Amino acid sequence: MIVVIANKLKSLIDASGVSTLEHQTAVGTFYSKDCIRRLSTMEFDSLILDITALKDAYEIETWNSFRELFPPEKTVLVFDQAKSYSGASFLSSLVTLGYYNFAREKEEIVRLLKNPNTYENVAKYQQMAMAMETKKETAEERYGEYAQGILDRQEEMQGYLKQSREEKPEDKKQPSALPKQLKVGLLLFPLLTFISTYLFYLLEVLLSHFVSDASPLGNKIYFDFYGMGLSPLTLLGLFLSYLLFAIFFVHLNGEIKRAQMTRGKFMIIPVAIFIGLVFGEYYFFGFLPKIYSFLMIFPISDKPYLYSDLAAFSRMVAIVTILAYYFQVWVYNSKTVRFEKDLSQNFTWIEKIWVVLISLILGLPPLYGLLKWRLADVSFFSSIQKVYENPLFFLILVGVEILLTAVIIFQTVFKKEKHYQVLKEEDL
Repeated sequence: MIVVIANKLKSLIDASGVSTLEHQTAVGTFYSKDCIRRLSTMEFDSLILDITALKDAYEIETWNSFRELFPPEKTVLVFDQAKSYSGASFLSSLVTLGYYNFAREKEEIVRLLKNPNTYENVAKYQQMAMAMETKKETAEERYGEYAQGILDRQEEMQGYLKQSREEKPEDKKQPSALPKQLKVGLLLFPLLTFISTYLFYLLEVLLSHFVSDASPLGNKIYFDFYGMGLSPLTLLGLFLSYLLFAIFFVHLNGEIKRAQMTRGKFMIIPVAIFIGLVFGEYYFFGFLPKIYSFLMIFPISDKPYLYSDLAAFSRMVAIVTILAYYFQVWVYNSKTVRFEKDLSQNFTWIEKIWVVLISLILGLPPLYGLLKWRLADVSFFSSIQKVYENPLFFLILVGVEILLTAVIIFQTVFKKEKHYQVLKEEDL
């Protein structure tokens, strides 16, 4: 089996034909120690490593660690021709450590998997590196210094490795995705929910002018067949709302990719804030029904067959869109073999508790509606109804959800960022 760790050069690797072979793929940028920790639990025959996928590619310790984990001769390093790290100086250092398989073209990747390079194939990089320093000397002098240069370079690498262990590394931090997460949860999700709800209201008003509830068509589209407030017209409104959100999700998935996060990890804070706003407002404040009542400029109180509780419809929109999005994430993850979720974006125990709680908040209303529709006459349903309709039940659930949301955001803001050392090319 082949393991592929890719980032910016993924399209080049896919075009090489590796995708037709047995392989597992991780896409993104990772710290080497996270990759090594995960790879050490796997059995594989070859490793294809896109150098742009490593955040600490310039650390010597990175390549020593990979060499200890897996034979360099079975490792293919993929470079971007336009970048400085594909120059002779850097490649010369890698050759010193035993890495001989460098690919810049798609044809080279599969060829190196089948026929790895030997030192003779890559000695030119060390020769070129030495030539840049000794280009004014004669060929005989260059040859003598070349052999000594190899020894000196090995000593320099060992000295720098010792120095890098003793000195405090330069701190580097990844840009935080929190501002984007707050923007989605506090602004964009609520705004799309309001737009969806108001468009549904306008759709109701428009249809009521053309389709009477007494007509055969009106009996079909206005009638609540399930006793749950889900008439065909309401279902159509929810479907149109999801289409509006789906268009936004296409843009959002691109933002998540640029933030170098998994979809599940990125969406925890936006969804937590969004659910807290939608359900918290209903159970604690109750401003939203008054706002919708003020905005209903076309009266529908004289048309009881129309759905008039727009605040409740907003909660339906939230439930449908969030559940549909996570179903989309599940389908997406099931199509591709991935292991980066095990590297550095695992859920914390607080986030796992939040997942269980949010599943209850989103899942209980439709589940209760289904039970009420099917089991309303069964004796034990009255006990379920008594618990569910107790105001304290959802007050406690939503209150705990809001508290956990605050804790998750607090954790994100004050979480200690991973540090790594940037090794400049001239140091090599």
